[in-house]
Amino acid sequence: MAPLIPLIGLVGSLASGVVAIGSGVIASKQGRERANLAEEAGGIEADRTRREGRRSIAERAARFGASGVVVGTGSTLDVLADEAAEVEEAALIGAFAGDVRASNLRAQAGQTLASGIIGAIGTIGAVGVGLGGETSAPLGTSPITVPSPLIGPPA
Repeated sequence: MAPLIPLIGLVGSLASGVVAIGSGVIASKQGRERANLAEEAGGIEADRTRREGRRSIAERAARFGASGVVVGTGSTLDVLADEAAEVEEAALIGAFAGDVRASNLRAQAGQTLASGIIGAIGTIGAVGVGLGGETSAPLGTSPITVPSPLIGPPA
């Protein structure tokens, strides 16, 4: 019975490691999906801004026309062009904000996945130490020997 206890601990730790990786993968996938939604929201915001801008420009052009000003010449054209540029700038800012949110969410998703993997490695490494294994050799005690042309083959 006593030899089974370390084995049961090993199996439990391996299962914990697999769960940690699985949780990281799921959280990473959810983060990427939220990032895609943030990108789409930025695009939708940009489209909405452009629609509202076109409506505003059309209303202003109609007001100019109703007042007897010739639209499409001189300063009226400049006013409409400036408004169109401001609308496009606002749309691009909205799209960029969505891209920034998406980028941050993707970075968080990657960090979550990495945390799950690191947690699993730590759990599995702890099992090795618990079973009497070593996680790393002390400096200078590598089991790998390489013949040196200056010293000769290992003894």
